[in-house]
Amino acid sequence: MRRPLSDVVAFAVLGGLGLVAVSLLHSADARLALDAYLLFLAALALLAATRVSGRMTAGDKPSEVELLLRPRRRLRRRPPARGQLRELARVERQVTLASGSAFDLHVRLRPTIREIAEYRLLTHYGLLLDEEPEQARGILGEPTWELVRPDRELPENRHAPGLSVGELDEIVSSLERL
Repeated sequence: MRRPLSDVVAFAVLGGLGLVAVSLLHSADARLALDAYLLFLAALALLAATRVSGRMTAGDKPSEVELLLRPRRRLRRRPPARGQLRELARVERQVTLASGSAFDLHVRLRPTIREIAEYRLLTHYGLLLDEEPEQARGILGEPTWELVRPDRELPENRHAPGLSVGELDEIVSSLERL
């Protein structure tokens, strides 16, 4: 019960300081400032009365109004495992860099795409990418094959553009179809 009363006293003192400041700076508005301060004190008294009566009747349980005024807490989903976040961030970096330069496409993203293609070909068709290249080429399609083929060399112009979003989408779609 002490907390609501101490808050009211603190606010009343702050309001009183405001009244004194207005009275000193604008003596003509002193009467209006006094009326405003009395209204302010009445509001503080009403606030204190509702807090005290609420605590006396409900104990520590908040009222329905207080519950509605509280900020809602969002439901927390279980955070993904740290490894998943790191892996996702790594792939995002690879894709971003691969769209910027042919070198990054070959060195960074190509191994990941190649690993996915090898796995999908082996599990769905029983094919090994390096040992049965012609069959793998027919299944993967030209754009994906050009990226994952075993004899693909480093690009001559390292700063040439990498994959466009459309080309990458086509490659991902071909891998998903496997």
